[in-house]
Amino acid sequence: MDPRVSVQDRARRGKRVGLAATGANLVLFAAKLAGGLLSGSISLCADAVNNLSDALGGVVTAVGFKVASKPADEKHPYGHARSEYVATLILAVFMAVASIELGKSSVERILAPVALDLSLPLFLLTAAAVVVKLVLGAFYKKRAKEIDSRTLSAAATDSFLDALATFSILAGMLTERFFALRADAYLGLFVCLLLLISGVRILIDTLDPLLGAPPEPAQIRAYEARILRHPEVSGVHDLIIHNYGVHRDFATAHIEVDADTDLERAHALADGIEREFLRDEGVTLTIHIDPVRRDDPLAIEAQNALAGFLSELSEELSAHDFRVVRTGNETSFFFDLKVPSGFSVPDAELRKHVSAFLETRFPETRVDLTIDRGFLPSI
Repeated sequence: MDPRVSVQDRARRGKRVGLAATGANLVLFAAKLAGGLLSGSISLCADAVNNLSDALGGVVTAVGFKVASKPADEKHPYGHARSEYVATLILAVFMAVASIELGKSSVERILAPVALDLSLPLFLLTAAAVVVKLVLGAFYKKRAKEIDSRTLSAAATDSFLDALATFSILAGMLTERFFALRADAYLGLFVCLLLLISGVRILIDTLDPLLGAPPEPAQIRAYEARILRHPEVSGVHDLIIHNYGVHRDFATAHIEVDADTDLERAHALADGIEREFLRDEGVTLTIHIDPVRRDDPLAIEAQNALAGFLSELSEELSAHDFRVVRTGNETSFFFDLKVPSGFSVPDAELRKHVSAFLETRFPETRVDLTIDRGFLPSI
């Protein structure tokens, strides 16, 4: 999305698109319904009802953008931006329900076929509807790109599918007119299947962010690289990004700094990175500082030994936040073991294996490790 587009401006644009689409789809609904009833075309009537659901979807889109632009309040401290996702879900449900109901009518017409009353105005009406849906789809797609909207992107997909469906109806009319082949009901069923598949796909795609889909790897790499630009930061891990709607990201990250760094200086570093992300990315970031000693011979030796051992087990394993803590006569190794979510070895077995290696290699030491499998730590 263009960074110059404010939240309020984005909402205004989204509402305008939704209302404009509502008007266009209501006109298509009325025209197609009249043409379908006059000609007896069940597929055209099905397409008309689909346009009615699109008109309702336009209203839902406009309302969704309006609600999503509301500022945070006591009941919704992270804002209302996920309302746009809800609007997309409702749009997908409209598509799916309409397709099922219209599919029933198509099946009934297949079982009891009826000849169509075809005329030149009906052909022209159907052809014009194809053009309108293509233009509307292009309009949706352009606006979706401008404001980075999942809802408008879904509407664009729906419009292009509608254009394909209406074109198939036109082809069926021509087939019956010139070849006496009654394909109308079958094409109506085809239209319904297209809508159902599209609605289910949009539904699944929209549920992902609501259920907590992980961020894109490219986004993770970009955030880590931005943090590592600061020379005082020697490492970054446990970067977690929570999405509460379009451009409503909250994140936490652990950064490694030299243990001898003054506390006030470390705080200023973390505060500066947090302000930088809020200013440049619009992301509310919270930094946790991990003090790491780079001049401890035992820590260096143990880390190198651990790295070699883990690489023999799997190239997917890694350790971070390694610390040596000496308390009286006891020496302990504390670290986090990063394990990919699909790694087959159970946590308990992996912890036992790694701990045994270090405690054998470094007698009179105790190992206290935390396993990070995906984003969830396991003690």
